[in-house]
Amino acid sequence: MRLDHFVLYLTALIVSAVGGAGGIYYAKKQLADASEKFKLDVIGIFERLLVTGSVAVGGKLLLLVPVVIAIKIVFYLSGLRKWSDILSRKEPAMAYQKVKLKADLALELIISPLFAVIVGLILRRVSG
Repeated sequence: MRLDHFVLYLTALIVSAVGGAGGIYYAKKQLADASEKFKLDVIGIFERLLVTGSVAVGGKLLLLVPVVIAIKIVFYLSGLRKWSDILSRKEPAMAYQKVKLKADLALELIISPLFAVIVGLILRRVSG
């Protein structure tokens, strides 16, 4: 691998991993919750790294993409202790909390892999 290809791949992986965290934060802030605080999601970073790398390399590594996304879904849902709280409460804000949680979940599980796939496809096209 030439040095310029190495730098290109490294830059694309950094943009995908860390830039995706910022993009998801702003998407959540605009679409789901205006009071959202920025937090660096380590699982999301690894997910975007693996998806971008798999798409950029291609071949049989593309089979890794749905596996990585499924693992992230399991990690994300196991970390949500809010489900039991939301389902057990009997207050008027319960409906809003369910909608907010579903919007947050949809944004996290759709935008993150989609961004990684797009960066991987661009990298694949540029590196030829």
